[in-house]
Amino acid sequence: MTNLNKRIAIFILLIVTGLFVLFKFYWAHDFTRWFAFGGAILSSFYLIKLITEITNYLYPSTKGFDLSILLDKEKYEKFKGQSSEANKRTWTFLISVIVSFIFGVSAFYNFTESYKSRQLTKFGQTQNVIINDIHKLGKGSKYSFFDLCFDDKKLKKHLYKKEGQSIGDTCLIIFSTDNTDIIEWADDFTNTK
Repeated sequence: MTNLNKRIAIFILLIVTGLFVLFKFYWAHDFTRWFAFGGAILSSFYLIKLITEITNYLYPSTKGFDLSILLDKEKYEKFKGQSSEANKRTWTFLISVIVSFIFGVSAFYNFTESYKSRQLTKFGQTQNVIINDIHKLGKGSKYSFFDLCFDDKKLKKHLYKKEGQSIGDTCLIIFSTDNTDIIEWADDFTNTK
């Protein structure tokens, strides 16, 4: 196995690892959700490294191409003067990164939505919950907080606040007994099925 093939194999392995971590912690409703953010960064970083390797393979030159060249005007000017194919290499890299990110985000969203739907269809259990609190998480939207009782445990959960909800209201949720982090308002799930 050549050195290039080893690097590409390692980058693919690290991308898959990042995607696994992202998917595993995507559902979390607590601080562990930050692991999903780390997985997204890991897979994105190594995707860029992989595209860089492929670009360097397609357009070989004495000086390798990497992202730092695009981010530094002086380096880029030197790089452009080095080869007539510098523009081809740059555009191949940029278009590949943009298309990969658009396709990747779209595929991940569709996969998680279908996984969520399958989980709620196969393992879904409804439960009436009482809204304990309503407040924003960070600077984002307001969320309704409630306790979910499952397996003799009280789990603190939250979902986005629906119009007209207030503290003390009883609402129907559906959650997966296989993964209790997958929760939806029951009427929203019924409308999407």
